[in-house]
Amino acid sequence: SASYTEDTFTQVCDDLLKILQSKAAYYIDLIENERIYFTNKKLSAAQFTLATELIAWLEEICSKKTYFDACAVEKPVFTRNTVKKNTPEEDLRHKDILGALKDKVLDGIYEDIIQVAKDEKTERENFMTAAKTAAALSVALRRFDELYTALKRERNVLDYNDLEHVSLRLLGNEDVVNDLRNKYKYVFVDEYQDVNPVQDAIISKLSGKNVFLVGDVKQSIYGFRGSKSKFFVEKRKELAGAGQNDLMMRKNFRSADAVLDAVNTQFALAMTPDVCSVDYAREGTMEKGGLYAQGSGRVCVHFLPEEKKEKAKPRLYSVKSKTAKETTEMAQAARLIKDIIDKELRQTYEEPGKPPRPIRYADICVLTRKKKKKELTDTITALAGEGLPITSASAVNICEYA
Repeated sequence: SASYTEDTFTQVCDDLLKILQSKAAYYIDLIENERIYFTNKKLSAAQFTLATELIAWLEEICSKKTYFDACAVEKPVFTRNTVKKNTPEEDLRHKDILGALKDKVLDGIYEDIIQVAKDEKTERENFMTAAKTAAALSVALRRFDELYTALKRERNVLDYNDLEHVSLRLLGNEDVVNDLRNKYKYVFVDEYQDVNPVQDAIISKLSGKNVFLVGDVKQSIYGFRGSKSKFFVEKRKELAGAGQNDLMMRKNFRSADAVLDAVNTQFALAMTPDVCSVDYAREGTMEKGGLYAQGSGRVCVHFLPEEKKEKAKPRLYSVKSKTAKETTEMAQAARLIKDIIDKELRQTYEEPGKPPRPIRYADICVLTRKKKKKELTDTITALAGEGLPITSASAVNICEYA
């Protein structure tokens, strides 16, 4: 409860204000590009007006000194994003971009932040009340830990976290440390970006100076287990300060130029020191390894058509209707994938030092988001249904779907 003070409440509000205003500033820049595009376009006057209104609203939010003043800025009634007949196709494309930006602003700023916020007095009361809830949870968790520990001792077992902490306690004994260091002359650690502070302490105790760490901070995905990208960044600084060698391997030999350009562009925007302690634009950009022809490859983003949402009516949950919807979505995706593959098969692949050759089915792979059997079998069934010759890297019987 010591953390729930007036000063802490003020700090939280200041942090929320920074988040709100940084989002607003981000969208101001994007919308300004569209406003510039629509300047002096008579058939798209509504878009210029809409962009101006959005920017004015966001700029007023950015001008406020407190979080609650920023949330109190009234949302205006915006001009409808409509166009006149004979509007050029490029204008229509920019109209859609502006409409998408408006939706992002309303969803991510107005609905997710501004509408959620209550008045300052109510939020302060809620914050202070949370102190009592946190204290009660703390008592409950400590009691649970006591009971859980007693049960483990009774059964003479350790869980994964116990193994880490007990190991670290053992390494507090210099005789144990010396014995292990004599046994292991060198320590090599792969996937270091997934190491948490306890594991890092174990590695440091074991290895001394004879340690070789390999990792990619961009792939740090085990936050739920205590690892964070900032630990990786701090370790690099620590090693550099101790005069240790730091080798950056930035050349990518797996991907074509267009793929690397697209990834670098997106991650330079997404991975910044403020967001994840990583300055991708300065330190993480992947370089082309030269395995593919210069300028090769392409990146396209395809969107499946969205179903029109109807007002939900009270009804019993239906497994049949849910399965039918998922099957329809997969069939749409399979048709789209087939169209893409058909176009690719009309292209040629040029490997440096070798003559161009037609692209074959064996050159193409389809990546799925999950490896669960149902998702895989649904994907295989849909692709096979489109007449595509397909094999799978997972343990499924392809013959069942032919």
